[in-house]
Amino acid sequence: MTKLLYLQDMTLLKSSARVLAVDSVTRTVILDHTPFYPQGGGQPSDKGTIIIGGGDCAVFEVTSVK
Repeated sequence: MTKLLYLQDMTLLKSSARVLAVDSVTRTVILDHTPFYPQGGGQPSDKGTIIIGGGDCAVFEVTSVK
């Protein structure tokens, strides 16, 4: 289960995380922890960037956190 860092610090803007799984069909990345907040309670989801290997990046929108 992904540790939800935003529950401890809502001002956290970046974090290092370990990739636990990737699904290229659904374009899903599962991390060991995340500062990103999903949409809920009338609040929009966070949007962010994942930097891999010091240069490659993926821009994404958070749809769910489990």
